[in-house]
Amino acid sequence: MTESERQVAELYAELRHALLAFLRKHTGDAQVAEDLLHDVVIKALAAARDEARAPQNMTGWLYAVARNAAMDHHRRHRPTDELPDELADAEPDEDDAAVIELASCLRTVAGRLPGTYRDTVIAADLDGLPLQKVAEQQGLSLSAVKTRASRGRRLLREEFVQCCRVALSRQGQVLDYDSVEVAKCQPAGPNCQEAG
Repeated sequence: MTESERQVAELYAELRHALLAFLRKHTGDAQVAEDLLHDVVIKALAAARDEARAPQNMTGWLYAVARNAAMDHHRRHRPTDELPDELADAEPDEDDAAVIELASCLRTVAGRLPGTYRDTVIAADLDGLPLQKVAEQQGLSLSAVKTRASRGRRLLREEFVQCCRVALSRQGQVLDYDSVEVAKCQPAGPNCQEAG
């Protein structure tokens, strides 16, 4: 495996949920989004094999490929309709940029949870494993894993809000966050507890 392929694999693990949400938003179909995400990763790995031509900004490149995949899907299934404005734009909109920035911090913050919750949340929510599979891997009942996942998500949310100084609406939607604190949560930077 080349260094670029390794980078794609690591970035995919970090951004899987954000990319999937991005594709769901633009296709309106969870299964189609999964299929398109699979295609995006295959294209990314193919591009990464040629180290001389591998994209420098892999995150931006992945989102560009995802946007193109959503555009192609739209054109295939609704050829007479105009592209929605958010797909026709060349750059990700502000909401997409926020999702990208916050998602890049999520795995780092999840890594700080107590082990029992951390392993369950990372496996189920960041790696996308079904809870039944997580239960089998951890040698626990499905009920126990559901409880751990629920508590772990609550702890992750609390840690994420505190670390990244996220302001949430009553419905739990992100209203605002501190970009400087998010940057501190990046894998390459100091974590928020050390730096803040």
